[in-house]
Amino acid sequence: MLITDKELEHRLAETFPKLAKKYHISDDVTGALIDELSSALKTPSRQSYETALSYVQQAWDELKKQLDSPMYSIYFDTFAHEVMGLSASTEGLPKYRRYLTAAFAAAVRRSATDGRRLTKQQVEALEATLQELYHSEPSVEILDKCTDALTQAGLDPIFSLGKRTEEFLASMEAEEEEGRIF
Repeated sequence: MLITDKELEHRLAETFPKLAKKYHISDDVTGALIDELSSALKTPSRQSYETALSYVQQAWDELKKQLDSPMYSIYFDTFAHEVMGLSASTEGLPKYRRYLTAAFAAAVRRSATDGRRLTKQQVEALEATLQELYHSEPSVEILDKCTDALTQAGLDPIFSLGKRTEEFLASMEAEEEEGRIF
């Protein structure tokens, strides 16, 4: 379950004082513990990415076994869910690993929305990209190779924020160029 930073802070602020009172911990120590735990939970580590990647791999392995099964959609949804979790844990990773993860997640998300089963070419492109995600510092060439393979397989790996968001960002850039800053 993913929660927002504000919700995390609220839950910690709600729970820790009760524990502090129960175990007779001073307010200063309680505050320091809340701050430290909150900071640690908000900052994804390389380990959390690797753990999420292992969950993606497990879900992928299960999905591949079920490609012709009537239960395919359930396994695909599980895989897609794990991929979205992986894409949420890229903070602090090398640039091209983050980009490759975003491309992989975009391709999976878009293939989930069309409701069709993956083709052999799509399975191969996703498999190859997943294997490249294990490199701690993939190159721009690897990124290009994977996005090309995904695109040729009929999967769209290009991250997009949507038309309305892109229009808003374009208007902000235009105003900045004119010297108007918000």
